[in-house]
Amino acid sequence: MTERLPAAPTSGVMAQKPLPLKGDDDHNSFTYTSITERLPKIIDEMLNDGHFEPPIKQKIENLRDGIRSGQGKIEPIEGTEQDVALWRNFSEPFLGSTFLQVPWFFVEAYTYRKIMEITSYFEDPAKRDPFLKSKQKSLKSAMEPFRILCQQRIKNKDGFYTPNFDQFKAIIHSSLWGNKADLSLHPEGVGAEHMALQDAELILIEDTQKIWDDRSRWAGGNLAIIVDNCGFELVCDLSLIDWLLTTKLATQITMHVKKHPTFVSDATAIDVKQHIALLAIDDNAKVQEFGKKWQKFLEDGLLIVRDDFYWNSPNPFWDCPDHISDQLHSVPLVFMKGDANYRRVHGDLHWEHTASTKDIASYYPTSLVMLRTLKAEVMTGLTSLQLSRVEAEREWMVTGKYGIIQYIDKKE
Repeated sequence: MTERLPAAPTSGVMAQKPLPLKGDDDHNSFTYTSITERLPKIIDEMLNDGHFEPPIKQKIENLRDGIRSGQGKIEPIEGTEQDVALWRNFSEPFLGSTFLQVPWFFVEAYTYRKIMEITSYFEDPAKRDPFLKSKQKSLKSAMEPFRILCQQRIKNKDGFYTPNFDQFKAIIHSSLWGNKADLSLHPEGVGAEHMALQDAELILIEDTQKIWDDRSRWAGGNLAIIVDNCGFELVCDLSLIDWLLTTKLATQITMHVKKHPTFVSDATAIDVKQHIALLAIDDNAKVQEFGKKWQKFLEDGLLIVRDDFYWNSPNPFWDCPDHISDQLHSVPLVFMKGDANYRRVHGDLHWEHTASTKDIASYYPTSLVMLRTLKAEVMTGLTSLQLSRVEAEREWMVTGKYGIIQYIDKKE
């Protein structure tokens, strides 16, 4: 991973970028509580679920205590893994700073990478995932809702795989609301309540019609999806992939996933393959049918799972390595899931909520569909009327209540 990282854009709105979100900005902010309360709680749950040797447990507790107090200092990432040299570059400007003095996105990426170092994750990734127990609980809680979905879809198999707008909208909405299932915010997992039809008013930006109307530019070719969580959300995303491939709206789809566990439930290549394998041996024949079909997608190369250290890095999208930019540029449309990726597009900066997302993301190499339920204090592209409708709710950006289906069309 010695590729040159491009310089940040310096024209248009990017010429005067706002500052990054930091814990010290406002001690009443979600950013501050996310660092000093949510992250330590996640580490506590990880310690309760795992069996760590005393020296390892002590190092984890020290990391947790430094984050909770806000006074812990950024130290180098150590090891021999492929990403260590890059992490030296990422960390160098912040060494010796406290967790509250550095950008929030950096704090989160750094914390999860430090946990991988302390737990020696890379010695045996299949067995050393410190969040494995939480992921298993999440998948278990997702199975009953998915069994119901499978029964509905197979019962109406011909109708479900009809490539029309109504079916496209239904599958896109399912993928959107699956994003609620984030174990870093909802450690209890996801249940049937997440299957309920969501109020259309809760989708602040709804570009599904635009995406569908523009299908002549992307349908019938290779597509990509940058995934977020495993468990219920991953199953919803696999359902989207299944629908696109079966209807021939896509000939091949690449899933871009994390290289190591992050944000508790973010999907890795191991998670994707394990989820599909478990679905293929489920007691429910309908679930088995989907699982085996998706295994065949993998075998036949229709579905490609590609992991990369970049997706675990603290770098914004305008600083993605050449090989990532080339991969995304090679497809006409990328589906992007979740908060972390949305924050990465925006550099996790203090943008005005009515700022033009299209202008901010003008550097992005291809057309983009962002599917996200709001769980972080970064949001752009709203009209003044949309903003006035939600800003009376103090936590409108952080609870996952609201969602967006936001389309950035490179044609325009």
